[in-house]
Amino acid sequence: MNWIATNIRFPKDEYMELKMISAKKRESLSSLVRGAVKKTILKKTRPSPKEIMAKLDKISKIIGKSVPKDWDTVKVIREMRRHGS
Repeated sequence: MNWIATNIRFPKDEYMELKMISAKKRESLSSLVRGAVKKTILKKTRPSPKEIMAKLDKISKIIGKSVPKDWDTVKVIREMRRHGS
């Protein structure tokens, strides 16, 4: 992994608090900040499993209205595999 160094400025009280947290966790301040940034970014960009399931449920209700009652999804998938579609 290639690393890039950067400077970040914190107010003194926040810096001291971060130093105390990193000491308690026995990790470097850099590691603590990287972990917090990564967690924040991933939280905003990756939906939770609950959010994904809610979206899938909504989509399935919409699609379900247009699919015939006798629709056999497994049969259709097998046919698609057989014919290379």
